[in-house]
Amino acid sequence: MASSPRPGAPCRSPKTVGKPLKGHGGNVYSLAFGKIDGRTVLVSGSTDGTVRLWDPAEGRPLGKPVKAHGGGVYSVGFMTVGDRTLAVSAGRDRAVRLWKLASVR
Repeated sequence: MASSPRPGAPCRSPKTVGKPLKGHGGNVYSLAFGKIDGRTVLVSGSTDGTVRLWDPAEGRPLGKPVKAHGGGVYSVGFMTVGDRTLAVSAGRDRAVRLWKLASVR
């Protein structure tokens, strides 16, 4: 069984897994994981006003970025309404938007 480091003990530096997910034109300040059709996906929001959907297992974007807000995206997440998973975003334009997500294959 792995043990936790003792309080105050230095931790080893973590190493990244895979390549960075790149595709926004601005800084990325919001991320959320969710599931579509049982598959784990990642949604990201950027200061360029776009929202992107990613396949974290494959390290690739799913589709093109969506211009979601006039100004930066402050927050993204997932929610379920009935049997559908939606993405949600909030931006500098003071709007909250819900996004239908297509099936992911």
